[in-house]
Amino acid sequence: MNELKTSIFFQSPNFDICHCAHYKLILSLSAAQFLFALTNESNEVFLLKVFPNTENNNEAAFLNKIFGAEPLLTQKYKATIFISQAEKWLLIPADFLTLDKEEAYLEKIYGLSSHNYWIGKDYFASNELYNAYAVEKTLYQQITNHYSKCEVLHYITPLLKVHYMLHHRLSVLNSGILHIFEEKFVYTIFRDKKLLFCNVFPICNANDVLYYTLCVNQALGLANDRLSLLITGIADYCKELQQLLYSFFTNILNPSDYFFKQPSFNKANLYHYHFSYLLLN
Repeated sequence: MNELKTSIFFQSPNFDICHCAHYKLILSLSAAQFLFALTNESNEVFLLKVFPNTENNNEAAFLNKIFGAEPLLTQKYKATIFISQAEKWLLIPADFLTLDKEEAYLEKIYGLSSHNYWIGKDYFASNELYNAYAVEKTLYQQITNHYSKCEVLHYITPLLKVHYMLHHRLSVLNSGILHIFEEKFVYTIFRDKKLLFCNVFPICNANDVLYYTLCVNQALGLANDRLSLLITGIADYCKELQQLLYSFFTNILNPSDYFFKQPSFNKANLYHYHFSYLLLN
């Protein structure tokens, strides 16, 4: 068996490998990394592993390598959810998506051939939006062949649902969440329970995040001091980013106050808000 190095590894003292059928398996894949978590219905984390794509393999080859090396991915679980980080996605108002036109929209925007992609769509009921996305067909088949009963979601959808729930709890007019990855970040803004903005930006460092955030706010005419801001996700530059943002924003909230706490997980310096697209509140 080929051994793969993990960049993050957590195992709860309560994890029981003999009872995998009691756990929910959640997987996510991007060009940069693969991760999976074993959780229960309350989103308590029993095991989490993150594998960086150090050899820059294409996603299908990287996933094949993981499947061949990680025995826990061959077990039977209560449920399996694959969170796609596909780059081709589009938010579409429900009124515009009659007769299943999501494929036509994606073809028009991205110039893709539907022969090479599996087209999925998630519904964000709170704002009556569909998130349509295109997963490479070989990758989709690889996942569904490995897990015959597997729910597929796009990572933007749970991020929107988490932000919407938080926006309700904050009771503010404008709220923004920067969800950070090493190589990209997602910026979502809600105004009065309605999604005002959502996009993904490629980045190299904390300064890139600050630049895009300020540009978006300026383009929307949104004053920085009128925005309640949270930083979620996990990356090496998070502390630097927080210090940069404090120079421009007066209301940066502590995400620990708003997400589920799990002492054993938190003791390892891991928090549910690091992985909010996997661990829904």
